Amino acid sequence: MQLIVKILTCLALTAALAACQSKDKKKDITPYEGPTLRAENIETSYSDSAKIVVKLLAPLRFDYASGNLEFPEGLEIQFFDKKEVLETKLTADKGYYNKEQNLYTASGNVVVENVQQNRVLRTKILHWKPIERLVFTKEKVHIITPKDELFGIGLEALQDLSRYKIIQPTGTLAVD
Repeated sequence: MQLIVKILTCLALTAALAACQSKDKKKDITPYEGPTLRAENIETSYSDSAKIVVKLLAPLRFDYASGNLEFPEGLEIQFFDKKEVLETKLTADKGYYNKEQNLYTASGNVVVENVQQNRVLRTKILHWKPIERLVFTKEKVHIITPKDELFGIGLEALQDLSRYKIIQPTGTLAVD
């Protein structure tokens, strides 16, 4: 009888140890944080009152469970005026959308061109807040207008570049 009790006790301890080891193994497994969806050659249109106001184009988009988006092969965002005429175009080598902040970040060779006013902005990183219709950066900027060529560090602007503020202007400015 004592032998049976010893065997059962030994089996119970072995099972308990095995259970503890399997719990440790579960801690080593990390949840998948990669993309949940891959889409190629996307074109997404955003409208207001049945009129297209923004069109986003990209050769590749990754969607994540958090709602964030990644555009690893570049993106183009087109902004339209109230008559649905192309007003401004933003292009970049890469892009990212943060759902929690509702913020797009364009990086690499970032160019914003207002085709109606013939203005061009160049920078390495640019953030876009869709609701506020604002773009901004802390990076070096280069703005070309029909009359001026401006340089500086940091920028806050309307997405169509109709109004902008260079935080730290650099270089010389001709005054008429």
